[in-house]
Amino acid sequence: MQRTLDVNGLLMDIDGVLTTSWKPLPGAIEAVEWINGRGIPYALLTNTTELSRTALLETLREAGFNINMRNLVTAPTTASAYVRANHPHAKCFLIGAEAAREDLAELEIVDGDGEVVLIGGVSGPVSWPDM
Repeated sequence: MQRTLDVNGLLMDIDGVLTTSWKPLPGAIEAVEWINGRGIPYALLTNTTELSRTALLETLREAGFNINMRNLVTAPTTASAYVRANHPHAKCFLIGAEAAREDLAELEIVDGDGEVVLIGGVSGPVSWPDM
């Protein structure tokens, strides 16, 4: 008996679900191909800020995944969309997440006195006087 898959869409985390340290887990590439072959809409999610969305797409493609930019949802792109929708003219102060600057290009990033503070990917100690 053949089963029918009645799915409107999928949300999948990347790290730990499809990859570990950006290397594909067994069967992950084939699973994404299976989903692509059935035309099921999906998004790949990650909270990483160590790679820009463009670099992440390239990394995943080099690992063998056949995906498009529209399939990637990252913390910085989500933060950017939120700020644009809720604080459209705000000046944004970014702490850490330097690789994410590309994904925050639609925001006004300032070196201080921001109305919105975005924090991500801080790799060392941070104190307020250092800013």
